[in-house]
Amino acid sequence: MDFAQIILSPFVWLLTFFYNFFCYGIALILFAVVVKLILFPFALKGKRSMIQMNMLQGKMQKLQKQYGRDRERYNLEVQKLYEREKVNPMGGCLWSFLPLPILMALYVIIRRPMMYLMGIPDAAVTSAIKAVTDAGIAFTGNTAYHELQLAGMLKDSSVMDLVSSAIPDYADKLSAINFNFFGIDLSQVPTLKF
Repeated sequence: MDFAQIILSPFVWLLTFFYNFFCYGIALILFAVVVKLILFPFALKGKRSMIQMNMLQGKMQKLQKQYGRDRERYNLEVQKLYEREKVNPMGGCLWSFLPLPILMALYVIIRRPMMYLMGIPDAAVTSAIKAVTDAGIAFTGNTAYHELQLAGMLKDSSVMDLVSSAIPDYADKLSAINFNFFGIDLSQVPTLKF
């Protein structure tokens, strides 16, 4: 198990847990709700820090008028103000970056369902995609999303048989993921048609 899989495993577990009870779209929504609940205390801390910074704006403007020409002295007085008021100027923005790694992890998991949700190695997934392509089944869009589309195609028994014969060592791990959510196939690459 490589480093990326170790980091992604709790996210995979949570998404798989929700998918076992609900459809894929609802599983993604519940995943997002759980992440929001976990990150809520951090977001609250960041909001408090931003409010404290806004409340200090009047005092900082007063210091700006008082020490406007002497930049070094102004910065020193601002630091003293932060210490007196127990405010961290970076406290508001640092917490807002916390959801970014989680969103990146979720993107990787959603884009590679056969590898992360089914536990099939990358080389076997590549072989399965090649077998399906060689059989004349066309993928749409960028090659980066072929695995996602193939996972959606597994509900067709002929595709499932084709992939099972292409990667027999992992045939027991294959499962059809229902990507339909309110009539939208979440495995398909969106296209705009005007």
